[in-house]
Amino acid sequence: MVTYALLFRWPLESETTITISQEVVKTTARVISWGIFGTAIQWSRDSQGRSVEEMMQDVLLVVTASLAPIID
Repeated sequence: MVTYALLFRWPLESETTITISQEVVKTTARVISWGIFGTAIQWSRDSQGRSVEEMMQDVLLVVTASLAPIID
């Protein structure tokens, strides 16, 4: 829930000129937080030799790309 709360507040608190509905922000936060959680579970079961740093770098690339339309 901490991830969801952070992702939910971040776009609402950013200084942007784009108007986004709260429902879109909620949905985006929910999808991204579950994506992070699911990726962490999958990695913990089979890291395929990847370090946590490598995995997090890839996850953060996807997260920032996903958030770009609502925080730019």
